Amino acid sequence: LACELGHAACIKALLCSATIKLDYRDRGSGNTAYHFCCLGRVTSANDDDVNNKVSALDTLMSHTPNALRKRVLLLTNREGRNLAHIACSRGDLLLLKCVIGHLSNVSSQMPWKALTVTDRLLGHTPFISAVYAGECEIVAHLLITRFPSADYSILFSACPLTIAASNYDTAMATLLFEMGYDAQTTASSEISQIMRYDINRSLLELMLIRCGMDDGEEVDADNFELIRLLVSNGANPHKAVSIRKQQKPKTRGDDTVADLAGEEETPLSIAVMAGDFQSIECMLHSYMHALVETQSLRRKDPLLISQPESYFKAVEGRESDAIQDSLQSALVNALFLTWQSGDVNIGKCCLVLYRRGVKLSLRSLQWLEKCISMNRFVIPSSSWDHSGFYFEAPLVQYSLPKTYLDAIEVINPYANVGAFMCWSHVLLALPWTNRFSFNCKWMRNDTNADFDSDQLDTIHLLDDEFYLVVEDERLLLHKSIISAKSGKLAAAIRFMEAQGLCNDEEDKLCVSIDLPILLAKMLICHIYHGSVSFGLMTSPV
Repeated sequence: LACELGHAACIKALLCSATIKLDYRDRGSGNTAYHFCCLGRVTSANDDDVNNKVSALDTLMSHTPNALRKRVLLLTNREGRNLAHIACSRGDLLLLKCVIGHLSNVSSQMPWKALTVTDRLLGHTPFISAVYAGECEIVAHLLITRFPSADYSILFSACPLTIAASNYDTAMATLLFEMGYDAQTTASSEISQIMRYDINRSLLELMLIRCGMDDGEEVDADNFELIRLLVSNGANPHKAVSIRKQQKPKTRGDDTVADLAGEEETPLSIAVMAGDFQSIECMLHSYMHALVETQSLRRKDPLLISQPESYFKAVEGRESDAIQDSLQSALVNALFLTWQSGDVNIGKCCLVLYRRGVKLSLRSLQWLEKCISMNRFVIPSSSWDHSGFYFEAPLVQYSLPKTYLDAIEVINPYANVGAFMCWSHVLLALPWTNRFSFNCKWMRNDTNADFDSDQLDTIHLLDDEFYLVVEDERLLLHKSIISAKSGKLAAAIRFMEAQGLCNDEEDKLCVSIDLPILLAKMLICHIYHGSVSFGLMTSPV
């Protein structure tokens, strides 16, 4: 209690009057007397709480045996937090300097050892605890101070910028960049890679938070300021980022990660899933501005100034290809989610991308068609062959009915014809058709060479025949192909079959429809032949 209240005189009196086990832990929290010195308790607004904590800790350390000092300074409570954790999370710079001073008195390696301990609750080091609490003064002090044999990649591997982005802490993010937190200016390639991941992961974190928000929740104004800050310092909304890094402490966006199927995602694709069209517009605008500036600085770089123009065009070409791939992926995702959910905000994401000039390629159209057909968003396989591909509806061939056929004709029902026969051939054999009335090169010419309609035997189609009555004209047709292609005509055929109304002379079904004769013939031609072959010849103009 004396340590928690910061009463140095009481601590001194107690230690002089009795033998006390200094490394004793509280049963509930696991805190020692040294932890309570750092925790403190503010009893009134006029108390100098900082000085009380420092003097209490100094008094306690002055009565600590040398053999016990290393142990008590590194002891952690049940949450895995040591003295440095508490000082950093509370933003107490004087207390942190006091703790580091006592650690240095034990050994020059002790301060760094204490600063690299991670707690059990969130996986935070003391440095990350200060970032999480938004204590800019503590963060600046730890980045400026040089500790012997320190590996600073340990601090950065905990993604401090992602923690700041998760809290919408623009001041902390600005401080980190002002302190040289830039992957492009770091000498160590290992640290450079860590920083580059952290900057891109920070932008992804903002989008993950938006994805986990309710639809009615408004976007924080700091969100857009952070987006512009991150992009201007190297974040790329088109770059895929690993979302399941094991070393990263827990953040607000981790709740959304569990719902994602992939191992990597781009900030742009996550923004589409969140329906955050405003952030998409902000990211694209900021990135294009930053890219123009980056390309300009690259051409003025003294180390690259001797490179030929082809080098810069090749680099810029690769950047442009990566951007287009990301935009295509985002648009496919947005169109699919709009089709699936009908969300207005995701539809606005599509409009933002279209206004940016994004147009679906043939490959993306195929990808979108596959997603819709499977009713789920799938990642395009690298094994897809797109050479010579043109997006079109799948070709469906309707087979002829196989009735009244002997055993040989079951195997090859058109063996007596001498050539392959399809519904287009049957259309030409109908009594009301004339091949030269069709504006189709295949019907007018090509069939003469490989098919003789006089040899066409359609006796096996007799049971399939019926009459379509249009403007008092009877057109001989076949129920199977008409029903397969037209749902309304199929319903009319079933209705007339149920009524049992047939032509008295030929005992064939008669179905009447109210259509102009030319339009009816064009429809029939499309059903049998697969295209509308009526109309004027192509004008030479």
